[in-house]
Amino acid sequence: MSNQRQQVNCRVEESTLTKLKALANGYKYKTCPTCGREWNLNCHITEKSDPVQHSVLASQLLEQAIDELFKANLN
Repeated sequence: MSNQRQQVNCRVEESTLTKLKALANGYKYKTCPTCGREWNLNCHITEKSDPVQHSVLASQLLEQAIDELFKANLN
């Protein structure tokens, strides 16, 4: 990744934003923020890193998805 970054603005569903915030700060959530079911948010995002702003996590996820899709289409 480069230090020269561009901003991309997009709109997402409210439920998607809520899920993103939960993933970014999983330690705060003992239940799913959309359905209310109890959960143990043991995902690689929250286990290996400190909580981050949801916009930072969105950027990381978007870059990862784009890279994976790009690589898949090179084959």
